Amino acid sequence: MVCSFCAAGACKTVYSDKFHKVTTSFGPFDIAECQDCGSMNTLNKPDRARLSDFYRDYDLARPDWFKEGAANAALISQYRYYARFVGQHLATPSGRWTEVGAGGGDVSNFLKRGFPQSAGVAIDIGPRPVNLDPGIDYISADLNEQTWCLGIDKADLVFSVAVWEHVLSPGDFARQLVSLCKPDGAIVIIAPDYGAMARKLMGQRWPYFSPGEHLSIPTRQGATRCATNQLDALGLTADQYQVKTIPISVGYSVSYLMSVLGLGSISRLIPPELALPMPTGILATLIKLRQTAINI
Repeated sequence: MVCSFCAAGACKTVYSDKFHKVTTSFGPFDIAECQDCGSMNTLNKPDRARLSDFYRDYDLARPDWFKEGAANAALISQYRYYARFVGQHLATPSGRWTEVGAGGGDVSNFLKRGFPQSAGVAIDIGPRPVNLDPGIDYISADLNEQTWCLGIDKADLVFSVAVWEHVLSPGDFARQLVSLCKPDGAIVIIAPDYGAMARKLMGQRWPYFSPGEHLSIPTRQGATRCATNQLDALGLTADQYQVKTIPISVGYSVSYLMSVLGLGSISRLIPPELALPMPTGILATLIKLRQTAINI
């Protein structure tokens, strides 16, 4: 198997017969690392039908520490941070944006609140989230289908947060995001970073190590090469786009992070609203299209 991100390096198995940490019947999966870019790959990915079923019942697959964090609003600081980060790439306050893989719509809601004159679209597999701002349009789509992006209007900003690692084909997903973006627009893809020091230190205890759920996780090199490969495949030349991948420290609730690390007794002593930027191992791939990129 070649790497899902760089499409060049061969994959070497590093973990065998791993199951999902919550849905323990989901597996077994074999986890490999690319010998070229270092990205993580699942060798025996579930088929699309099985994965779609998994995500339609996704709330049941979330770990207890996530559910507890959502219940006491500890996740709000993350959603607000992501909205601020992607909002920097919206060219005008009245621009059009699309969030792909919007989940419950929390990041979209914060972005709409920050840019009330903007026009937003949220996309995900389930029905419209009950708490999604009424001013945001919603499209239900299976992001592992080859044609999910057809018929959707292009936007000035297209972004996804914690989605790249979930899809069966990261390359297809990146190409579809680009196809939704207007010339002179921007694409922002936020995902875990398999090359991060946090992952190297924590190993299988790293919160983003989730067999069967996080199917492929890029390194910075893998993410950059994946985006570049797909832009080239769309017929764009190097002078029509710019790609860079950077590490980011997300504003996490300290209480929430302690829960993630299994330190529940400590987490309960910390107010959930106390948030600090944490280097937990997240990257952002930033793609800027030039005005001349009109044939996509």
